[in-house]
Amino acid sequence: MKLPVRRARLIQGKSDEKDLVLLANDMRDALFAAGYARTTPLTTAAGGSGELWRDTLDVNQAAHVTATVVGVSFDGAKAARYVRALGVRRPTSASPAIFSALSSVSDEDDATWNCTLAIDGNDIVLAVTGDASVSVSWYARVQATWAPFQ
Repeated sequence: MKLPVRRARLIQGKSDEKDLVLLANDMRDALFAAGYARTTPLTTAAGGSGELWRDTLDVNQAAHVTATVVGVSFDGAKAARYVRALGVRRPTSASPAIFSALSSVSDEDDATWNCTLAIDGNDIVLAVTGDASVSVSWYARVQATWAPFQ
């Protein structure tokens, strides 16, 4: 059986959107899984921030999201890498709740740079911030596993 996998929006990444299909033997095996890669950079101007990825967590659903992010300044003098993970659930129409501890790895040439994976309303958002004097190109790979409540 083929099950459609949710379509996520890649901010400023229209060409990277894909409809993905998950093959499953039966409904019990049907966990929604998808991977997203940004091949076109999100550019933050000096001191700017931006969203690399955003998706909505539906009612009666849980998700685990892992993101790997790399940023590099236009001149190549500064770079950063981040790994972020977040587990969330939304059993009712209330806002999603974090159910697993955030795990993270940060390695950056500039301490003012940052990367967050957080909840914003009903959405899970991956965002980045540069510093006041440098324009940065950001790239991300996001893996999301979606599990509907039975």
